[in-house]
Amino acid sequence: MVNGNKQSKSTDAKKNNVVEKKVDKKGKKNGSKEEKSRNPEKEEKSKFKDLKEEKSKVPDDGKKQEDKKEVKKEEKKKDEKNKKSKNRKSKMKPPPDTQELANKKKFCNWFFVDELDCKKLMRDFVALRAPSTCVADTMKKHSEKCRYYDILCPDATRVVLQNRPPDNDFIHANWMTMPDKFRYISAQGPMDQTVEDFWHMVYTEKAPAVVMICDWEEDGIQKCSRYIPSEDNISHVCGIYRITKIDQMTMVYADVALQSFEISVTDKSLECPSLVVKHYHFLKWRDHTAPMTSISVLKLLKALRDPKRPGPPVIHCSAGIGRTATLIGVDYGNQRIGEVGEMNVLDIVREMRQMRDKAVQSHHQFIFMLMCIADRMVLDGVPQNDNMLDLADFYTEFMKKVLMERKKKDEAEKAKKEKEEKRKRDEANDKTNEKSALSKTQSVLQ
Repeated sequence: MVNGNKQSKSTDAKKNNVVEKKVDKKGKKNGSKEEKSRNPEKEEKSKFKDLKEEKSKVPDDGKKQEDKKEVKKEEKKKDEKNKKSKNRKSKMKPPPDTQELANKKKFCNWFFVDELDCKKLMRDFVALRAPSTCVADTMKKHSEKCRYYDILCPDATRVVLQNRPPDNDFIHANWMTMPDKFRYISAQGPMDQTVEDFWHMVYTEKAPAVVMICDWEEDGIQKCSRYIPSEDNISHVCGIYRITKIDQMTMVYADVALQSFEISVTDKSLECPSLVVKHYHFLKWRDHTAPMTSISVLKLLKALRDPKRPGPPVIHCSAGIGRTATLIGVDYGNQRIGEVGEMNVLDIVREMRQMRDKAVQSHHQFIFMLMCIADRMVLDGVPQNDNMLDLADFYTEFMKKVLMERKKKDEAEKAKKEKEEKRKRDEANDKTNEKSALSKTQSVLQ
């Protein structure tokens, strides 16, 4: 029994060994097939490559992301700066007005209102006419050098001719000093006997410019003696001075012509330097009137304040009080308002008449002066309001009527003159006819 069990165990073990061998062989065969199909070395290499590529990709993407982050940060900083600058600008107030500009704004808010009555302004101006109280003793000694006897030349402000004896130092001209101490010379138009005095004043005071606001003749009346060379001549001599043309006349503004002259002393032994003078001529500013717009006046006043040539400009019309003082009054009034703010505009005229008798002659010129002052203040930074424009509109309409009336008057005077000339011609013809008839009768009787 025991042997039999042993044999059965040995046979079972053999069988199990055979089965295990078969299984091992099969496993080996299957394993070899799987190994052949997988190729682990290649798989490892490919894995290694994939890992390399992934490693190489990761930092690139990280850099890009970091760059993007930095760009975003910079953009945020810029946005923050822009926001801060905008906030600062919005919080920042505009620079405060100068005292001068503040005064001008104050005046305009006070003066240019709905209640402004331009006709009343003109009536108030006319009421200013009063006898002159200034002292003008020197003028009385030189009546032959005065174009109009009723226009005084105050001693306190008169221009004393330099390098002349006391008995020959008079000319009908006055200093007009602006609030900023800039000075103009306001003069009557030269007469035949004062042309040399005029050029002596221009030369010795080193005037950079002469402004002529009249024609040589207006309405058949001489308003100013010719003191510059005529169109046909290059130069002419006035006493010890020679006036020579430098260039041709040109239109610098709509109604203003410009020409330059050289003033020299004829006596060469004196070795006096020559002086170049600009001559501005208003061609359409007739007596007792004013231009239609402020453009030429404001441009000219700016040109006269040339810092390179600081001498006093000489301004003249015929009498040297109406058109001359109106031009100067634009500068004076603008500065005075800048000094004090609210002021009676009639005081501008009163103060100017302390320097030049009867300064600003007509109500047309007074309104024109105010319009020019308003336009100048707008150029200086004062906001323009409707009432300023109303003043300009009033002046324009008023001057249109004045010019229309003047045109009718000129036409009537022209017709009257032609009628008178025709009458004279007819009388002359009648006399010649009478003479011829008388001669015929005498010949027949003989």
